[in-house]
Amino acid sequence: RIDPMRLIPDWRDRFPKTDTSGGYIGDAYPLCSDFPTRSFLMKGAQFRFLGSSSLPELMSDPAEFLTKEATIKVILDSTSSLRNLLCNPNSGGTCIYENLVTLPINYQCTGIECEIELVRVVQVAEDAFYEFIQPPCISLSFYNNARKISP
Repeated sequence: RIDPMRLIPDWRDRFPKTDTSGGYIGDAYPLCSDFPTRSFLMKGAQFRFLGSSSLPELMSDPAEFLTKEATIKVILDSTSSLRNLLCNPNSGGTCIYENLVTLPINYQCTGIECEIELVRVVQVAEDAFYEFIQPPCISLSFYNNARKISP
């Protein structure tokens, strides 16, 4: 017998949940806001090959991001060290894509990489995309010194 209940991710309750020991789920994780700027270029950052799709699989993005002209895509410059690592060119210059790439060292930003703080997906070639795997972290629902900005 199949459970008839449908789960709709957009209806998920995003507020904090208590754990069984009196704390909150996620208490042991760092705050997402505490990650350094451009952490996607730091040693240990991981990228997962998506193939020809520019939609991330580990994060939720609306399907229309795939076709909307207004969606900003991060296309890595040909001079980018990150692009060179993700492309992994053979002696003939053809990219040999790996399913999972971990940055062995810190990389300097190049071009558009210097203009953004965090990426979801980067484009390496016409039909090759990688998704940045953000380490587990917590975003707070409530914070100190909040201000109401609407009348």
